[in-house]
Amino acid sequence: MQQTYQQETIESVLEFGSYPFPERGLRGDVVAEFGVKASVNGQGQIDAHYYPTYINGTLTGYKKRYLPKTFTSVGNCKNADLFGQWRHPAGGQKVVVIVEGELDCLAVHQMMADTMTLRAPYPDRKSVV
Repeated sequence: MQQTYQQETIESVLEFGSYPFPERGLRGDVVAEFGVKASVNGQGQIDAHYYPTYINGTLTGYKKRYLPKTFTSVGNCKNADLFGQWRHPAGGQKVVVIVEGELDCLAVHQMMADTMTLRAPYPDRKSVV
């Protein structure tokens, strides 16, 4: 019996959920805040991450990571903005942290956000990752 393959689209990825990534210590609220999605296999385990890509602030695709570490894309990911850049307009922050990958970006954001909540009275400060 031949299996049929359904082409993924931005719209179909948008229907996926955002889940915590406990193996990386990442909470679900941080994953959702960055618009990262995940697909789940028949056993209920996450089998792929989808990292949104933007060009000039417009969602154009998703970088797909089949676990553990094989990449492909959905939509247009060429010449995309840096991951997370769409969250902060140019000149809006004084500190920029550059990391290697999307999961690193989420981890640093979570760490900085948690640190900032401990550093009241500055609740309006946001991390730029």
